[in-house]
Amino acid sequence: AAIYFSRAWDWLLCAPHDVPSLAAALKRLICDPAHAAELGRRAQAAVHRHYHAERMARDTIALYRQIR
Repeated sequence: AAIYFSRAWDWLLCAPHDVPSLAAALKRLICDPAHAAELGRRAQAAVHRHYHAERMARDTIALYRQIR
């Protein structure tokens, strides 16, 4: 069972259908609440950076222009 840790995004990534890997990742988060909280903060910041309303509107307009 492998847990992949990406330093660029600081996330835990488990292979599909790899239950032992998922269990290990969850255990790591449960055993280290500070790390879990930091992952949450970074994930929230990434979502705000990449999926804010202005960008979604800009991307939608660009898509409409492509399919015209």
